[in-house]
Amino acid sequence: MTLSLELRAYRPGDLAAVRNGAFDPFLLLGEDAELCVHGLRSIWQGDVLICCMGYVSSMPGVAGAFALVDRLAAKGCGVELVRTMRAQSEKWIAESGAHRIEASARADDRTACAFLRALGYRFESVIEAGAPDGTDLHQFKIIRRRTA
Repeated sequence: MTLSLELRAYRPGDLAAVRNGAFDPFLLLGEDAELCVHGLRSIWQGDVLICCMGYVSSMPGVAGAFALVDRLAAKGCGVELVRTMRAQSEKWIAESGAHRIEASARADDRTACAFLRALGYRFESVIEAGAPDGTDLHQFKIIRRRTA
């Protein structure tokens, strides 16, 4: 029997507690991440922390989203993880009034790129040598046009 996922309030230290997470550029915020990131939420499967997610406002109406996922712990619950994260992302968009949400993944990380597509992001561009180690990043976006 598979335990369902639970979206919980973020607790200080959850980011550091996620294991087996792939590199994410937003984690360069380091110790200040918990102060700079908005809407931090943690996703648990039973007593196992499998993901932390949040966003950083880069300018009015534009935000950079990130998620740090424990890929081993999340194995087998990808569909439910996408559903949970997509619902939270829609809530952020509504609450923040953002019209553009951006996310990036290493160009060579096919799993992360596929996951972003499953979350509703569309590929936008390649950021050449955009990662700290000089590797390329793929930039993704969600656009929500306001209707009058």
